[in-house]
Amino acid sequence: MRCRRLFTSILLFGSSLLLFTFFQNVQKFESNEQTSNQLNFKRTLHERHHAHIEVITAFSDELKPSEKFSRCDVPKVDSIKWDNEQFQQVDNENIYLFSAYYDNRYKFRNKSYHFIRVLTIVRDFIETELTCYLWPKNQSIPLTVAASKLELWKDMWGRGSSVPLYKSYIISCLVPYEFHNQIIGISLSSHRCEKPRTYLPVSVVNVNTQQQNFVVCVKAIDFEDDISRKLIEWIELQIILGASKIAIYVYNVHPNVGKVFDYYESSGLLQRINLSLPGQLPNDAKERSQLLRDNRMQKRRLELLPYNDCFYKHLYTHKYAVLLDIDEAIIPVVNKTWTQLLAHVHNFNSDAMQKYPSFSVSNVYFFDSLPEADIAADVPASMHMMKHVRRSANFSRRGFAVKSFFSTNLTLAVFNHYYLYSLYNKLNSFGLISQKTAQLNHYRNKCPQTMKDECELNFMKYTTVDTLIWKYKTELISRFEAVLNEVRV
Repeated sequence: MRCRRLFTSILLFGSSLLLFTFFQNVQKFESNEQTSNQLNFKRTLHERHHAHIEVITAFSDELKPSEKFSRCDVPKVDSIKWDNEQFQQVDNENIYLFSAYYDNRYKFRNKSYHFIRVLTIVRDFIETELTCYLWPKNQSIPLTVAASKLELWKDMWGRGSSVPLYKSYIISCLVPYEFHNQIIGISLSSHRCEKPRTYLPVSVVNVNTQQQNFVVCVKAIDFEDDISRKLIEWIELQIILGASKIAIYVYNVHPNVGKVFDYYESSGLLQRINLSLPGQLPNDAKERSQLLRDNRMQKRRLELLPYNDCFYKHLYTHKYAVLLDIDEAIIPVVNKTWTQLLAHVHNFNSDAMQKYPSFSVSNVYFFDSLPEADIAADVPASMHMMKHVRRSANFSRRGFAVKSFFSTNLTLAVFNHYYLYSLYNKLNSFGLISQKTAQLNHYRNKCPQTMKDECELNFMKYTTVDTLIWKYKTELISRFEAVLNEVRV
C-alpha cells in the first residue's frame, strides 16, 4: 500500500521513476578525435567515428495533476516553530522545512501547471498526510491543497543502518490555475484548517530573466585543513570552463578558506550558504564531523538537500546546474569550454537538449599517491591540479562516479551523479558524453579503502600521463597568482 502511495505521488509530480540499469539501448556522444589506448581496459562500447548518445531507459506514464483546492479562514502565521535558525518544524512531527521555490515549468496537453516545491528533511518517514497552505499576495485567507511527497533516494542504494535516519524530501503543492504567479508564501501542517506554525516565503518568478549557462553547486563542505590555495585554483578553473556562479554550502572550514569565500563573494561569483542540521543531529563542529565520517548513508541522504536547494535556487537564472566536489573538474577533450562542449553535443543531435534531463561525463582518477610526472617545472608549487598530471589509464566503469550537467528545464530532482527524477514522464533517460569528448578529472589523495580491490586491479596498476588540463595552463596560472596577491593566504 505504501509503495502504491509513493508511486502515485511520483506521478503527481509529473516525474518518471528512473530505473538505474546501465546496460540498455547504448548510444553516446563522441568526437572524431581518437584517444590513446588504455592498458587493461576492456571497452564496453563500440568505437565509432561519429557522435552518439548512451541512453538509460526507464518506464513512465503521464497523468494530469489534480487541481482540487479549498480555503481555510485561519489567521496569518505570527508564531513560527523553529527547530533552529534554518529549519522550521511542522507541528510536532519530525518534519523540518528548509526552503520553498516556485516552479512553473510543467505542462500537460498544452496547459501549464505550477507547483511550490518545498525542500525538507524528515526523520524516518512522513507518517501523516500534510496540507499546504498557499498564501496569495494581497489576500489574508490561504488556499489549501493536499501535499505530495517524494523521498530523494532509491531503495536499491541501501536503506542504511543508522536508526533513525534523516532523509531528504521534496514536498510539492499544486497552485490552482487562477492563482498562478500570485503565491508569495507557503505553510505546511499536519492539521486541516488550523492556524499553521510554519511559513516559508516564495519568490515571485521573473519570467523575463536572461538565463546564464552554468551554475556550479557544491554540497556542504567540512574541512579543518587549510585548502585555500587548492580552492582558488579550482574556482578559477570553473570560471574559465564557463561557470558564471558557484554556490557552496558550508558546515565548517579553515579561516583561510573563509577569506577565499569572502573574496569571491565580493565579486558576485560565489555564494556561501552556511548549513546546519535539524532535529537531534549535532551541530557542534566536531560532533557533526564525526557523524558524517562514521555514517556514510546518513551523510549521502543529507547531501541531497543542499544539492536540490541549489538546483531550485537557480531554476530561472541558469540553463544548467553542474554538481561537483572541489576535487573534480569536467574537462572537454576537443573543446575548451562547457558551452562549446554542449554545442558539440547539440550539433550531433539537434533535439538532445529537449530530450535529456542530464548529460554525464565519465570519471578518471588522479591520485596523489601515483608516481609524479616530473614535467611540470613551470607550474607554481602551490597549484595542485596543474602539478598532478599522472592518472589511472582506466576510467571508472560506465555510469559509475559520473558527474553531470543538469537541465533546469527538464529535471525535477537531482542527486550526486545524474538526474534522480525528470520533470516529464516521457524523459526517462540521460546522455553519457563519450570519454573522447569530455572527462571528469577527479583528484584524490589516495584510493578510498572501500574501493581497495578495484583500485589495485584497475586504477593503480596501469597509469598514464595526461596533460589535457594544460590547455588552460597559461590563463589559470595567471589568474591563480593574481588572486593570491589579493587574498594573501
